[in-house]
Amino acid sequence: MVANVTAEGSGRVLATRLYNMTNDPGMKDIVSFLIARDTMDPQQWLTAIEDMGGLNAFLPVPTPSRVYQDVSYAFINCFVEGIEPARGRWRMDRRWTARESSPWSPVRRGGAAE
Repeated sequence: MVANVTAEGSGRVLATRLYNMTNDPGMKDIVSFLIARDTMDPQQWLTAIEDMGGLNAFLPVPTPSRVYQDVSYAFINCFVEGIEPARGRWRMDRRWTARESSPWSPVRRGGAAE
């Protein structure tokens, strides 16, 4: 639902930009309708979120013990063998590790591959 609020807001920004880019009265009329709808639509999603108890009721981030710790800072290399991935923060920061991608190795919740 939060993603829908964001999407509706983004749609409104895009419609506003289109409105300002055109001189065509018909286009301005149609886009002004879209802008008006994109004013209401996020409000409906926000109301639904409130009705469900607010963000804290359904959107808490799981505790670290309930997520896959071994991949939290792992850059998983899914490039062609022998080709080094690009240099970037994900390779330079000591917290990050590099791994070969392995689609057939199962992962247990909260831990390493079995």
